[in-house]
Amino acid sequence: MIKEIPVIYADSSYDIKKKLDKNGFFIISLREEMISVEYYKNVIRERAIVTGKLQMIFNGTNAERISNAIGKHVPGLQKDHYMYLGRELMKAELCLKTHTAYEQDS
Repeated sequence: MIKEIPVIYADSSYDIKKKLDKNGFFIISLREEMISVEYYKNVIRERAIVTGKLQMIFNGTNAERISNAIGKHVPGLQKDHYMYLGRELMKAELCLKTHTAYEQDS
């Protein structure tokens, strides 16, 4: 007996509502032929995120290496946040290599 394996087609119905990660946020930019990623810890007042405090900066030219460094030094992010960072870092690396402008998705 052969068990059926489900095939799941990703479409727009899988878009999830973006929610803020309680552990912080990242600002990605291209600077001086490098990808620069600033990590901010959330500053919370009256149970609301009001701003962030810069904790560390990751610099490099390779999305995978930057992703690995973030995973090592910023544990505990939401899974969808790690996936988002991976997509954005790959986009930033492509822009770096092709000398095109990079704009981070929000």
